[in-house]
Amino acid sequence: MRSPTLPARSRRPVLPPSDPEALWDMAERLNGQPVPGVRLTERQFVDGCPPEVIAEWVEGDVILVRTETPSHNGREVLLGSVVLGFVEHHDLGRVFIGTVPVRLRGRGRRRIPDVVFVATSNSHVIRDTFIDGPPDLIAEVVTPDRGNSACGEPPRAAGGRLRSKTPGVIELEP
Repeated sequence: MRSPTLPARSRRPVLPPSDPEALWDMAERLNGQPVPGVRLTERQFVDGCPPEVIAEWVEGDVILVRTETPSHNGREVLLGSVVLGFVEHHDLGRVFIGTVPVRLRGRGRRRIPDVVFVATSNSHVIRDTFIDGPPDLIAEVVTPDRGNSACGEPPRAAGGRLRSKTPGVIELEP
């Protein structure tokens, strides 16, 4: 597989192939590291990243999100269900589980946390395709063997990557 690069005369980036198997393999190989040879502005990332490519943007780097293990997914669903149940019962706002990017402007990041809560009073940060600003709660499931399963980070690093004026960050470890 060739390394993705930016064409010399084009503003539209060439990202990894959209074949799901090739993307999963590349994400596993990179293990949370940036895609080599790809540096993008946020606009290039938003405009050029196909919807089937699950990726995060961090200060110009593109990071492919690894597939979840069944164990990680089970914990994510459990935690998300508990938070969702509480939030709905008390009519506190909205909960997003697993696939909604959070844009943290001051940090130059678009990340995809496991569970996100946005209070009704902060609902202005919710856009059609992402959350534009720090939510009220971010929760990350951390697995001992793979760190944060989505980003290949060691335990305790996942929360730090998301903190940016977010009042609550939770890391769930088994």
